[in-house]
This record gives sequence, structure tokens and C-alpha cells, in this order.
Amino acid sequence: FAAFCNTIVLLNLAAMALAPKLKGVAGIFNAVDQILLTWYVVELALKFAYHRQLLFFGTCSVVWWNWLDLSIVVSGVVDQWVMPLLTMANGDALPIDTSFLRMLRVLRLFR
Repeated sequence: FAAFCNTIVLLNLAAMALAPKLKGVAGIFNAVDQILLTWYVVELALKFAYHRQLLFFGTCSVVWWNWLDLSIVVSGVVDQWVMPLLTMANGDALPIDTSFLRMLRVLRLFR
């Protein structure tokens, strides 16, 4: 399971690196981002179902990575799902810069 998850992270990194260079297929990269974020949410839910309270409370050297994963996934959900909904509800662009939320996704590599 861990090897599969790490492969997904590497695919995400490749997509993030190629997206700015291949602007003609931005829709494909957007779809890939949505699929990968959905996977990260499912992965976190599966980990929580398996580990329960030990996922976030326990030995600091272990739970640190889980808290990092949680913060990255939550920032991705806010950036990719919540902010577009708020923008649609507002009818105009929100005066909030969320580029720092996208940069948090790179932290997954340090897992």
C-alpha cells in the first residue's frame, strides 16, 4: 500500500512539473489533479479507518507525517474544491491568493 501511495505521489509531482510547460492540455492536468486529490482523501480516510486515534496521537516521529498529510490534503481540498465553490457563489474572483496552498502539495515528497 505504501509503495502504491508513493507511486501516486511521484505521478502527482510529474503532473505538477509538466502542467506549466504544456498549457495546451490544461484540462487534462486539471482532471488529473482532481483524481489525485480524490485519491489522497480516500487514502487518508483508509488510514484513519485502520489506525483510528493512533493516526494522529502517538509517537511524535510517526504521527508528524500523518499531520503533514492531513494539512496537505485539507489545503488541497480548500484550493481545488472549496475556493472554486466560493468563487461561483460570489460570482467573482475572491480577493485571496491561494498559490501557497498549491505549494504545500510539494511537501508530500518529503514523506
